[in-house]
Amino acid sequence: MKSMFTASVTNSLWLLALVLALTPGAALGQGSLTPPGAPAPTMKTLTQVEPRTPIDSLPCIIDQSGSYYLTSNLTAAPGVNGISVAADHVTIDLGGFALLGGGGAAAAGINVPAAQRDLNVRNGTIASWSGQGILASNAHNSQFEHLRIASNGSVGLQAGQACAIRDCVLEANQGDGINAAERCLIKDCESSGNSNGFQVQGNGTRITDCVAADNTLTGIVVTGVIGTITTCTATSNGQDGINVGSGCRVDQCTVIINGRHGIFTQDGCTVKNCTANGNVGDGIQVGLSCCWVNGNTTNGNVIGIHSTGNARIDDNIVYSNGTGILCELNAGSFVVRNTAHSNNVSNYDVRGGNNFAMVVNNPGMGFANQTPWSNFSY
Repeated sequence: MKSMFTASVTNSLWLLALVLALTPGAALGQGSLTPPGAPAPTMKTLTQVEPRTPIDSLPCIIDQSGSYYLTSNLTAAPGVNGISVAADHVTIDLGGFALLGGGGAAAAGINVPAAQRDLNVRNGTIASWSGQGILASNAHNSQFEHLRIASNGSVGLQAGQACAIRDCVLEANQGDGINAAERCLIKDCESSGNSNGFQVQGNGTRITDCVAADNTLTGIVVTGVIGTITTCTATSNGQDGINVGSGCRVDQCTVIINGRHGIFTQDGCTVKNCTANGNVGDGIQVGLSCCWVNGNTTNGNVIGIHSTGNARIDDNIVYSNGTGILCELNAGSFVVRNTAHSNNVSNYDVRGGNNFAMVVNNPGMGFANQTPWSNFSY
């Protein structure tokens, strides 16, 4: 019995040796089991997980460049600024939270007390401050984006030179909704129930795709020169819809039911492809020298188009105003190719000292035989 067991074990060992011999690499070693060094950490540090600085209480003074974010809604003590920025290259992400004033003496939600550059404020609400929502007239080359700024005791957003302001809503601020310096871009913003909706006090600014409604004074004001206002709407403002300085261009804008003029310009301006309806004063009034009024439609104003100087007025449609087109005495305007219809006082009041193409009255089918420069009246 023992010999049979021994033989069985011997045969099994022999078969195992044979299998190992026929299997390449089966009996090779697997390398050293000694680690090459101490294990390295695999977890990220807190700074790596969130490489920004939290703002979790007010007041807050930022005196180092970097990125900062709100952790919750924050309310300031009375008369105290919320966040003061004293460094260049700062980003403040409100993270969808609100920065709220605490009343008292004039204080700003975000304040830039001295000249700084490259500030970015975005993504949240700034409301109920006794002063400005954002007082950043000292911030240059900066950005303000996706903000809701409301019910502040002064200007909603006050920005310095060469800033970009995008996708902001300004409502019920006691000062201007936006007040900006020269060379700013203001795009896709809505400003309602403020003093002026938008006021730019410098040169070379562009305002585009914005809405100014129900402001106490003027919807859009450019007190500098060589600005551009395009595809904007100004409605139901207490004074003018759009009021611009010399050398500005107003293009493809709509101005409706404003308390004074729809569009009012100084010298050397272009007003093109705009609609001015139902304004208490003039639909469009242009300055004393070298303005061009082209391709506009005016309806239901006291005066559709009013030139006080030597403007070129051509290819406009004026109807159902008090007076369609008025050119002041000896103004030197050039009036051609306009169409006037059903204006209550007169279709054209072009006084002596202006250049006025013939008017074809009730042209019917015969207008094709007239000069292509003719004005039409019916």
